[in-house]
Amino acid sequence: MISLANVSARFSNTIGVEGITFEINKGEFVCITGPTGAGKSTILKLLYMEIKPSSGRVTVEEFDSGSITRKQIPYLRRKVGMIFQDFKLLNDRNVYDNIAFALRATGYKRGDVKKMTARVLAQIDLNHRRYHLPDQLSGGEQQRVAIARALVVEPYVILADEPTGNLDPESSKSILDILINIQQKGTSVVLATHDYNMIKGMGFRRIHLVDGKVKEDSMDEPAE
Repeated sequence: MISLANVSARFSNTIGVEGITFEINKGEFVCITGPTGAGKSTILKLLYMEIKPSSGRVTVEEFDSGSITRKQIPYLRRKVGMIFQDFKLLNDRNVYDNIAFALRATGYKRGDVKKMTARVLAQIDLNHRRYHLPDQLSGGEQQRVAIARALVVEPYVILADEPTGNLDPESSKSILDILINIQQKGTSVVLATHDYNMIKGMGFRRIHLVDGKVKEDSMDEPAE
C-alpha cells in the first residue's frame, strides 16, 4: 500500500503541497489532476522519494520517508517505475539498451536483463524497433519505450507525470490504453495530468489538487 499522512513539502518561499493525506491500494488506478503548479509533480516526487516531505510521512510498501536510507533508495526504485512527459530516453542508445539500462543500473544479472527486456518489448509491441535510436521513433513510440523502461523492473506502482502532454490525441489514447492494461494486470498506476478531459468518463479514482491541497478525492463516473 501507498500512503501520504499529513504531508507537506515546502521549497524556499513556496509550498509544493500542504497537509496531503490519502492512501492508494495495490492495483488501483488513480489520477491526480489540477492546474499547473497545483502540486501534481511534487506528489510523484514524494512517492519516488526524489524529495522528502517537510512534515508528515510518505510510505511506499515497506519504505518510509522518515527512516529510508540512501542505500535503500535503489531498492525502493525497483518497486516504483517513473514515466515523464519528455521521455528522458538516452539518445545515444537504442530501444533495447534504454530499457535494459534500468535493469543493469539496479544490479540484475545479464541473463535476467535479456529475458525481462525481451518480455516487455513484446508487451508494448516494439520488438521490431529494438535497434532503433530514440530520434528514429515517433513521440508515441518514445513514450512506449519510457513505459517499458519503467515496467521492466516489475514495479509495485507506475508513476506517470503528464505522459501524454507532448502527444497527439491518437497517441495519447494508445498510451492511456497501455497504462490501463498494466493496471488490469495488478500494478498500481498513478497518473498526473492537467487534462481532465483525457480521463473523464473512464471511471478512475480522481484526486484533484488546487494550490497544493486536496480539494476532491472521488471516483469519476464512467461514461455510459
